[in-house]
Amino acid sequence: MKRIGTVALVLVGIWVLTQALFHLSFPLDLLINGGAPTRRLVAVPVALLPPFAAAALGVWLIARRRELAARWFVDDGPEVRLDGLSLLRAGILVIAVAAFVGGIVALVSAGGRVIFYAGSEMGLGAGEALRSVAPQFAAATTGIVIGLVLIAASAPLSRRLWVDRRRPPTPSRPEPAHCPACGAPYDPADYEPGGLFPPTCEACGESLGVVGT
Repeated sequence: MKRIGTVALVLVGIWVLTQALFHLSFPLDLLINGGAPTRRLVAVPVALLPPFAAAALGVWLIARRRELAARWFVDDGPEVRLDGLSLLRAGILVIAVAAFVGGIVALVSAGGRVIFYAGSEMGLGAGEALRSVAPQFAAATTGIVIGLVLIAASAPLSRRLWVDRRRPPTPSRPEPAHCPACGAPYDPADYEPGGLFPPTCEACGESLGVVGT
């Protein structure tokens, strides 16, 4: 499963790198429409923090993919096990890493916005600027916590989700055979070949026609 984890971490790293491109829209907008050069001198570097953080995390995931896969993914031997439980845990870990990295990028973005709002022409103080991005801080922190919890609990969680806890169906009892003459029930096991009892009905005395007797 470690090989699956290595590939998954590379894919997550590439996805994070693509997200860094989307975060470039805000600093580019400030660079073009940011007003006075002195304002842009502070605002643009602050706005570049989220894309740089996303790019750094993406490169880190790709560069450290083997070490991280050895830590987070159980090594099941030289062969890659493609059973459902292993794939489920790999998927949970991929989601966990994506949530963790996305939360860090969002947290850096929220911090940059606090700095930007506090020093902007809007005249917001540090406390008011912090309150304005409090929902973003909360969402980013939640993503980080969820990612860490899923990484730590991926093995028991995948086993719990994979195991079918429903009770197995109760096997139905075979219906008893019936005498062809009078319809009285009887158990064919009572009239095995070479047994002590002749295959005759106890109710009417007719032959039961048990095969092998």
